[in-house]
Formats: sequence, structure tokens, C-alpha cells
Amino acid sequence: MNRRSFFETTAALLPAALLCKSAIAASPREVDITDAGAAAHLANRGVELIFRMEEPDLDDRGELSGSVLRIVNEGGDVLIHAGIGDVLQRAGYRTTHFLGWTDAHGLASIDPATTADGAFVRLVNTEEETYYGCASLTLMAGQSPELRLCISTHCFGVLRGELLTKFFHCLRVRGARA
Repeated sequence: MNRRSFFETTAALLPAALLCKSAIAASPREVDITDAGAAAHLANRGVELIFRMEEPDLDDRGELSGSVLRIVNEGGDVLIHAGIGDVLQRAGYRTTHFLGWTDAHGLASIDPATTADGAFVRLVNTEEETYYGCASLTLMAGQSPELRLCISTHCFGVLRGELLTKFFHCLRVRGARA
């Protein structure tokens, strides 16, 4: 069996396997924050909250398009995981290139609507000698604040407006319950 057929077979069997376990089916492992019922999962520490970021350049939709931030509880910590290339594959599953993570505590204390200064957070990547080791989250303050996921000077995705407000609200809710 080659690699492609392995993934296609696995993707075809995965939903049936999940339906057999009622505990997993009853509580999702991850929730896209833009989904209608997402608010019900804010306090559930076992659910990852997914924020799909806006593309900074809609004309450049390449292999690494589709940046995503995840709010994750691991132990007593609230972490932010960042990835790029979050796209739906032909076989029906999603792939993401993991860029790194950071502790959410520093960002959760910032109010992007009232802060005069921005913020810069370097992401930690446990993979040594990787290109993705220089990824960062940069909060641009001002009239229209935005949070950018960048590697060096290249911006892969942006959170702004209502989605940025939800992101910081979720950080505070998860942080208070950690």
C-alpha cells in the first residue's frame, strides 16, 4: 500500500471509528470558533478552540495558505498553537504544518482595543534546526488592531475585528479556568 492509498483508506474509515465511541462523538475534540454552537465549548478544557486566520494576500493562495491558531489546554497551562497550510485534502482530511506554540498568559493580559503598544511573541518549536523556528505572533495596536502570524517579514495570516475580539475573550476565559 502506498502512502496516498493509506491516507485515503484511513480518512474513509475514520468517521465510522469515531461514531463507535459515544464519549468522543458526544464531545468534539476541536471546535471552529465561527461555528454556531462554539460558545458552549469555551469552558470545556478538553476541546481545542480553532481560529482560522484571514489571508493577507488573497491572490497568493499557495500550498501554505490557511493559517490557524488553536487555544489548547495542556495540564494546567493554556497554550496557543500556530500552524499554516490548514487546507482540506482531496481525501477529505485536513493537514497543518505546525509552526510552534506559546504560553497564552502574556497575550491574555493585553487588551488590543486600549493598548497603545503592540506585542511580539516568538513561538517555541521543539523541532531543532527547522525553518519554522523563527515564527512569531505580532499584535499591531491602534485604531484597527490585528494579530499577525509571521515568519520573518512574511505574514501568513491575520486576526482582526470580531474574530480578534473573540480570540482574546477565549484566552481570558480559558486562562481563568486553568
